[in-house]
Amino acid sequence: MRKSAALLLALLLALCAGCSAWGEPWDICRVVAPHYREGAELVRFETVNVPEGAGLIDALIEALNSPTEDPELQNPLPEDGKILDWRLSGTVLELSAGEGYALLAGLDKTLCDCCLALTLCGAEGGEAISVSV
Repeated sequence: MRKSAALLLALLLALCAGCSAWGEPWDICRVVAPHYREGAELVRFETVNVPEGAGLIDALIEALNSPTEDPELQNPLPEDGKILDWRLSGTVLELSAGEGYALLAGLDKTLCDCCLALTLCGAEGGEAISVSV
């Protein structure tokens, strides 16, 4: 009986250690693909795991720059408009984006800015974002 309890305890500890390697879950905002929009839903959150030991803002930007696996969602950033660099100046997260970001207009620009703000505000003390090309 003791061997079984010790084995069970060792297994549970191994599982817990494996869980922490997955990282902390964090929501990033994505644009709902046009043919999946119902009513007024234009953006939706997708949960990603921030790897343990990774910088939160770096991990969130990497996730924003990457394609989603959900067919109902799409990346708010155009392929040539990804976030290239960032710095935190006080409480303002200053983002530097590729030239494609400057070509966004109308609803696409509004949705992109919305996704950036909803994803990044609150990360590591950021209360606002600014984007430059």
